[in-house]
Order: sequence, then structure tokens, then C-alpha cells
Amino acid sequence: MATTDAATADLDTVADRHADLAVVNLLPDVHLVDAGYVSVGQVLAAADDHGVELVGPLPPDTSWQAGDEQAFDLTRFAIDYDAHHVVCPHGKVSRNWQPARSRDGLPVIRATFRQPDCRPCPDRSRCTRSEDNARHVTFLPRRQQQTQQRLRAEQATDAWRQRYALRCGVESLIAQASGAATSTKRATAAWPRPTCNTCSPRWRSTSSALTAGSPGSQRPEAGPPDSPG
Repeated sequence: MATTDAATADLDTVADRHADLAVVNLLPDVHLVDAGYVSVGQVLAAADDHGVELVGPLPPDTSWQAGDEQAFDLTRFAIDYDAHHVVCPHGKVSRNWQPARSRDGLPVIRATFRQPDCRPCPDRSRCTRSEDNARHVTFLPRRQQQTQQRLRAEQATDAWRQRYALRCGVESLIAQASGAATSTKRATAAWPRPTCNTCSPRWRSTSSALTAGSPGSQRPEAGPPDSPG
């Protein structure tokens, strides 16, 4: 069990929970978590720092192109990290390669194409909704981008869904425990309750997700119930 400030994002608690488990030699081989605890950075950090495979639904690409099977989303572009350029589905090469930071402060790369290439393109409507500007794309550094693409592809398979279904057992367990706790509260509702002047609604407890791996690690973990484009 871990207590965190309510303003702390679930994602930001993962590293500390793994560090806590490492101290007592209870790290799992596989940690099944929900979407709130997953990012590409956390997946890589868990593997690099502790050898833990963090498994959970990675947020999807929310661009309009990704939601249209006929459109050109990022997967349709060839990213050349060595040459520092991006090639579009029609073979046009980007005019720049600009390292930048996302709104969350994470490293990203932005590439923009040339207006003379984009304006007359017969597939312009499949690529951008801008009437004048050229297409631009934003993506992660090489290792993070490759990991993101791999994880999203895996999540689309039945094998991944079956594996992640193990977490449903954890949710059921929590629901049953919550139900038992509610029944107990009802039975003792008339009992006098002690006052607590130090408790604050800004503090909450987080329970851990099911961990899988060695027999000794297959137990609820003391940490976040689960868990970053």
C-alpha cells in the first residue's frame, strides 16, 4: 500500500513503487497495470532499471488520420533517423528535422514538408485538412518511437488481450473486497466514530496491480494498481 498526494498523476508513481519493491526483493517479472500507469517512457524505464515488463494499454494515436483507414497517419511515413528526414507516402522528403519538447516536456521531433510538394498532391485530403499549409508530423526519438509502434501493434492482437485479461481478476478481487468493506460499514454505522483532524481529502491510497512472473512474485503488489505518443 502506498499513499500519495491526490494531485500526483498515477503515471508518476510507477518508478517509486518499483524502487520500493526492489528494496525488499519483491519485483515482479511482469507488472499488469491499467492505462493510467502506462507510457512509453515508463515501459522503458521499468525494463532498464529493474528488468520489469510493464504491461498495460498504451494510449492510441488520437489524430484524425489515425481514425480514418483511408488517411495517411504517421505509420504511413518512413522516418530516417540517420539522415534526419521523413518520407511521405508519395516519396516526398521533409524539408526540416527539429528536436523539440511536447506539452508534457518530453523530447519529440517535428518534421515539415514543402508547400510545393503538398499543395498539388492528389491525396492531400487524405493527409491534411489545411487548405494551404504543408503536412507536418511529430514523433518520438528512435527508441521510444519504435517501442510505441511495437506496443500498439501487440495490443491489437488476441494474444495480448488474453494475456492482459488476467488483470480482470484483480479488478474482481478489488470489487469483492470493496463490497465486503461496504457491508462492514453498514453493520457498524451506528457505532461511535473517532474524529480525525489530520486526515485530508487531498491524500488517497493506491493499491497495486496483479504482478506475474516467478511464483514468489504472483501476489498483489504494494504500489499502483496499474499504469506513457
